[in-house]
Amino acid sequence: MQIEVFVSYAREDCELVSLIVKKLRDTGFAVWRDQEDMRGNAPFSDEIKNAILSAQCVLVVWTQNSCNAPYVRAEAALASKHCKLVQLSYGIKPDVDSLFEFGITQCSNVDIENLDDVVHAVRNAIGLRGPKEHIVESSVIGPAVNFGNPGFRYLVPGKDLFLSFYPCGESGVFLTMRFETTSGWISTEQWKNEADRLYIESRTIEQNEETSEKKVTNQIYLIQDPLRPFTIQIGELRAMRPNAEPGYISGTFHKSLFNYLQLSVPWMSMTLAEIISEPESLEELSKRIEQTPLNEDDKKKINKLIARNPNAPAALQEKHCLFCNEEFKSRRRLSTSGDQERYGAYIMANDFPFGPYFHYLSVTSEPVHSWAKLSYAQLRGVNLISHQFLQVKENLRNADGIGFGFNSTVRHLVLGNNTHSSAGASIPHIHKQLWGMSAATSNLADQLLEVCQAYENHGIDYQGQYLKALDEAGYVVWKDQYVMLYVPYGQSSKYEMQAMLIKPHGSFRDLDEAEVISLTIAEYIALRIFSELDINSFNHVMLSKLFHDKRAPRFRPVEIFITREVDLAVSELSSHYVVDQHPWDSRNKIMQKWGFIEKEVLEEVKAIDPDFVPNTVNEKL
Repeated sequence: MQIEVFVSYAREDCELVSLIVKKLRDTGFAVWRDQEDMRGNAPFSDEIKNAILSAQCVLVVWTQNSCNAPYVRAEAALASKHCKLVQLSYGIKPDVDSLFEFGITQCSNVDIENLDDVVHAVRNAIGLRGPKEHIVESSVIGPAVNFGNPGFRYLVPGKDLFLSFYPCGESGVFLTMRFETTSGWISTEQWKNEADRLYIESRTIEQNEETSEKKVTNQIYLIQDPLRPFTIQIGELRAMRPNAEPGYISGTFHKSLFNYLQLSVPWMSMTLAEIISEPESLEELSKRIEQTPLNEDDKKKINKLIARNPNAPAALQEKHCLFCNEEFKSRRRLSTSGDQERYGAYIMANDFPFGPYFHYLSVTSEPVHSWAKLSYAQLRGVNLISHQFLQVKENLRNADGIGFGFNSTVRHLVLGNNTHSSAGASIPHIHKQLWGMSAATSNLADQLLEVCQAYENHGIDYQGQYLKALDEAGYVVWKDQYVMLYVPYGQSSKYEMQAMLIKPHGSFRDLDEAEVISLTIAEYIALRIFSELDINSFNHVMLSKLFHDKRAPRFRPVEIFITREVDLAVSELSSHYVVDQHPWDSRNKIMQKWGFIEKEVLEEVKAIDPDFVPNTVNEKL
């Protein structure tokens, strides 16, 4: 049994403890209490010891009875030694001399009428919020012989590799490493949220009365991505810091303001072309640029920037878009006119290929220049024509595998000429990229294949159990019989989402049409949720096998939608990602936004594909 809360108490206090246990279980915690959970024929002391070592926290209920119970004191001492002691008091004063060794002055009083403080104390002790989640102390890092916690078995079979998902039982659990780090001073005046304030109070080790500052102990958490070779770091207080959310300039840019700006200065006009979000103002800027004493090259540059702005009027976008230019695309089109009419999309060659064997673009026939404006029917056409085109062996050109993904339309406001935009986002007309992969290609899926095969050797379907654990823990946003869309436990940026095929396949090419359509629904939901979150900067990539890779027969392709909020200074150097919030927090925000648009999105899907009735996940937040 995986344990989140071990409850230590005196037998005489069963009635009180039953109320506390019920409250914790109703909140969703996995609670262990000896009279219910004793297992097997192990000696009592060994059973208790193993349960305490396996638990994320040990909740000791101090009463007149338990203060005098040797076994409660022994359990509290063991919990304190392993830094997992949480203390409650009922009917005693918190300064009892006999409990001084346990720091009883930090104890919370139990209010039978309102046990929310008990839940709060336990949640703070665990530190993380997602269901099926368990803390592993930092001592687990190192060779297998040093992995001393008897409550976990976290090695990938045959490999000295720790991952934050362990497939056990019917599904599995999520594992997070916790590390102590430097303490810091925090001003209590900055904390508006009462829950945050209480959390800081629980971590306070010193206080400056003159400045209202508190010195708090800090911890960080590390999540080893269950699917990719990434380490994700979450700061315990980092996400709660003042001004943690990026700011924005409120208000609108009225076109009358152009009368006061020096549009003849190129950098000023280029800046405005990037940051203005009102279509009317962008149209006015384009008109005024033509009347401004700038050279023709500068005028062209500024108008191209205006056209790349996702908020530009459609006429301006089309005027400067290469993919809207009939002569340009007719020379490069590879698909037939019949396919284009059927799917509302076409395949064209990329003039600047990335793949060694081929690099194709799947492009919407209609002039769509923002992912927020893309319809389900248009995304469906892009995916289906891509899938059909890749079924033709000649179009693979002897490639060993397929790369498949897209870039969002993003603004690239930069200073100087040493920073440049992503090639995939340099033309905002909506398109996806398909490229050939060679056998020697560095592939993010390679570690996942090795892990899946290692578990496969033991009869375990690693990805299948990961999907089941995500579903049971409430991380799944949407699912049908073919695909699950979920918030990954190892998110490398806030609000990352992934979609995984439920049936094993090697690559995108191996799917049938129904699966491509389901994958499209998942993609469309992710894009619409990003739009609701006001995210217009993200990438998409698919983890897949090479064609002749025989490892892990139950491997499933994974689509990843990652927002560009990564601390590149860290990740570029070490594949170590710093994320400001836990995946459970991302899940809650995503589910909230999905609730606003669910009916509208699914009605749009059903109008095109009436036979597809998606099963949504209606979890209470």
